[in-house]
Amino acid sequence: LLVQIEFLLFRVLENGYKTSQMRLIKEFSHNPELLFQLVELTYKPDDESDEHLADIASKNDTALREHASYILLFGKNIVSFVDNNGEINGAFMNQYIDQLYKLAKQKKREKAIDYVVGDILGDIPRDGDYPPTALCELVERLNSDIVDQHIRIRIFNSRGLTSRTYNEGGDQERNIALKLKDYREKTKLSYPRMTKIFDDLITEYQRQAKYEDDEASIMD
Repeated sequence: LLVQIEFLLFRVLENGYKTSQMRLIKEFSHNPELLFQLVELTYKPDDESDEHLADIASKNDTALREHASYILLFGKNIVSFVDNNGEINGAFMNQYIDQLYKLAKQKKREKAIDYVVGDILGDIPRDGDYPPTALCELVERLNSDIVDQHIRIRIFNSRGLTSRTYNEGGDQERNIALKLKDYREKTKLSYPRMTKIFDDLITEYQRQAKYEDDEASIMD
């Protein structure tokens, strides 16, 4: 019952409640089958049949689909692979992701699963010794441009809204680019896909820094 309540009230709870403490998130993090129900509610089958969604609509569950789509597409950190020691459990993460791909094949959602996996991996906490080796190895193993793209988008969007002082310029963006360069140093010799993700992010933040510099110069 608590999981159902948190599911229906997720948009409210995520703004004033630590989502990692939600029973719903804990269930998602231990049960890929439960998370995959959101995938089924959000994405059509690979044959683009409307039969599944029409069946849901006929049961008056349109609101259910909307809740599922919001959590899957916009929810942050809806799956956690962090163990009790605050470290990524690489074995469990690989097992979880492999199970999602297995379900995607069974349920005919193979076109969508790369988006979902990329978002999940892009939400891995960037603290401590980031990026963890287990993440880098998994990204290389998956070998998917779509997964890589969604990791990059998720990292970029995690910044959220910003504010800056008058005439500040692009200092914020340059500081982020420096942090990304630190990440890149850890991956550049062994993990080309993760390295490219960081390279693309660095390029984007450097571009934004120049834009903010130009704006500050005009204001000045």
